[in-house]
Amino acid sequence: MQDRSAKNDLPFSTLDRAILEELRQKIRAREAQFVIRSGRKYHAFPVEDVPYPRSYDRQVVDL
Repeated sequence: MQDRSAKNDLPFSTLDRAILEELRQKIRAREAQFVIRSGRKYHAFPVEDVPYPRSYDRQVVDL
């Protein structure tokens, strides 16, 4: 297990760090759109608000 401060000592330039931080923000934003229930990925909106399948399992999406 690495210390968080050790990650900041990586030999990346300031630009590389900025790009990595943007990527992390996008990943967090995408993850916030979904909820994991019983090991399955669901969108976080009520059934009435969305016309598409609530579950994002491959079997449901490929129908």
